[in-house]
Amino acid sequence: MKSLLIILVFVLGTCAKKWPRITLYSKPNQLGYTKCYPESVSDLSLDNFDDTTSSVVQTGVWIFYENTNYNRDPGVVLFSYGINAKFNIPAKHHGKISSIRLASSHNEMDAISFYEGTEFTKKDLFTTKSLKDLNYLHNRISSMIVTGKMQWTIYSETGFNGHCLCLYSYESVGNANGDILHVGFYPTTYDFGPLDDSVKSVRLGCHCDRRPAVPDLGDAIIRPNGVMRMFSPAGDHCLH
Repeated sequence: MKSLLIILVFVLGTCAKKWPRITLYSKPNQLGYTKCYPESVSDLSLDNFDDTTSSVVQTGVWIFYENTNYNRDPGVVLFSYGINAKFNIPAKHHGKISSIRLASSHNEMDAISFYEGTEFTKKDLFTTKSLKDLNYLHNRISSMIVTGKMQWTIYSETGFNGHCLCLYSYESVGNANGDILHVGFYPTTYDFGPLDDSVKSVRLGCHCDRRPAVPDLGDAIIRPNGVMRMFSPAGDHCLH
């Protein structure tokens, strides 16, 4: 039993020191049973933590899904970012999280994530460098998340050609140690004109004279060092 306890402490300690990280709790206010993860999990039932999460402590940008496989089937989406930020899951969604996804992993990392579904659902593609061809997500990209200070240019054709649009981070949080997390959420491409569901390449930096307006993300839970929001298939974005 003593050796088992030592192993458990080591595992939890290793996760706790990583950037990023997330700890899930079975009860509000960071109480109850816990699970710690440094990366995405498509099915929490594999760890016996499906429909269990009621609060979290996180570092990085994370997305929470009502269903497995990142809401391949429609469901509620919670998304949040922070540095050692503590959140309670909204009461009506306690114990209703079945998968979690890491969208950004490091302090000041310049990166962009593409998602097949709106509101950061289904398949994804993450990159920290320019890509001339987005391959399996051709004409299937419906939402994006930008992190870091650098802007990104998306194009309607491969090889950085066609219609273009510059995406950017527009929110940030920091801590007393000087760590800062910059992020920009683009939950749909409806307002992207010719680039709506038509992105085929991406280039680091802004190489275009078009930029979208900051989207309306609805209600927010604001905590020291972090922010959480929600999307619902029913259009209910209320977190309280």
